[in-house]
Amino acid sequence: MPETRTWIQGNVKSADIRLFRGKAALFDFGTCGLGVPYEDLAGLCAQLLLFRAALLFPWWLPRRAMSFLLGGYGEEFEYDRGELLDYLARGVFRYYLKNVLQSAWKARISGIPLIRGRVEYLIRQMADGEWSDALHGVDF
Repeated sequence: MPETRTWIQGNVKSADIRLFRGKAALFDFGTCGLGVPYEDLAGLCAQLLLFRAALLFPWWLPRRAMSFLLGGYGEEFEYDRGELLDYLARGVFRYYLKNVLQSAWKARISGIPLIRGRVEYLIRQMADGEWSDALHGVDF
């Protein structure tokens, strides 16, 4: 079955989101084009999930944000949980390849340094399909 294609931002990150009149809006459309709807949603979720690897960062905060994001998205659009998890893993793996394997360790999320061992633990969990621990406390 062919994937649904739609207009996407293409490289969404937290810095590309602004709240306006109680709604979230995306900007920075330099990489926009046709793509799979899960790419933008999973990109944001991947960033939130990577906060688990931040030093001394309260995991409850991004976990709660991800729950709100997925809950709000689910109220407006149908999505397949398994397909979202697949794209979420791709987003985290892409981050790992770009920020860990292709460069000296400089991994950060929103300026907060990440601990390499925690990122690698998260990668192993997802590669093994252990989503329950990786997404512990996220409602979707």
